[in-house]
Amino acid sequence: MRQPNDTAGRYTWFWLTETPTQEWLPCQAEVTTPALMLGLSVYSSLNWPARFDWFEQHWQRLMHHAGYLGFLQGQGAQNKLREQALNVFNLINQLSEKAQTLRLTCVPIINAFSDYLSSDFQKNGMALGISFRPRVDTILPQDFCHQGLHVKTLPYERPMAFMKHGAIAPELWQRRQANSDDVIWVNASAELTEASTANIALLLPNKTIISPSAPVCLPGLTVSWLADYATNNHWQMRWQPVTPQMLWQGEGLLLSNATCGFRAVSRVDDYALPWPKDLQETVRIWQQSFLNNTQT
Repeated sequence: MRQPNDTAGRYTWFWLTETPTQEWLPCQAEVTTPALMLGLSVYSSLNWPARFDWFEQHWQRLMHHAGYLGFLQGQGAQNKLREQALNVFNLINQLSEKAQTLRLTCVPIINAFSDYLSSDFQKNGMALGISFRPRVDTILPQDFCHQGLHVKTLPYERPMAFMKHGAIAPELWQRRQANSDDVIWVNASAELTEASTANIALLLPNKTIISPSAPVCLPGLTVSWLADYATNNHWQMRWQPVTPQMLWQGEGLLLSNATCGFRAVSRVDDYALPWPKDLQETVRIWQQSFLNNTQT
């Protein structure tokens, strides 16, 4: 039985070719397909163990995106893959002392897979891959003003920005070239849309949060969680692109995704966000509540 890879930041891959059992996990496979190379894949990432409803939200979005690209066939196939995914998640958890960051990736069944997958799985219309690595918990810094992330803005519009798909190589290359903690993409209308692997949420005075959403960018599950939580705690949520003028009025900026929760940004290009102390404490409460409500 293969043990989880304990190298942080590096994923171990499994392609589900048959239903796993307690005694058997699918062998790690080096499978390269045109679907992955061309970005014809959709994925979702989350930390595990997680509350079941959190997994369900990720799964539903994954299936929605797979259906949009046309390589999902039937509710029966969805239910079968979902059951297999949960089986593997739980087996991985039993094999490891650490919580894991998991990624589900769906690709269409194409000729490159025909000799690899069993006939039973070829009927599903798509293949499901699960990759995992030890979870690295995000620790918010003591001082957001000086110890937060430094990000740069770059002109770029993600293809099919309203969904999560595999064509992220250009984005990651640009992020590396930027020589910063992350980048925020600026669209043709000079609006800040999203970071390379995270949504953005601008925190304005008077308890107001602004975050871009579809069709400008994918409406992330974590920032959607924040919207529900914050509005229940007397904050106002506005779904709209962030302009430079709004950024200069902001008191703080967050990057959010399901594996990290929230990360504080201290500087965007040459602009330093003020991050008043009371806002820093509020964000710490948000982060802890997010972890309490999505992880077990």
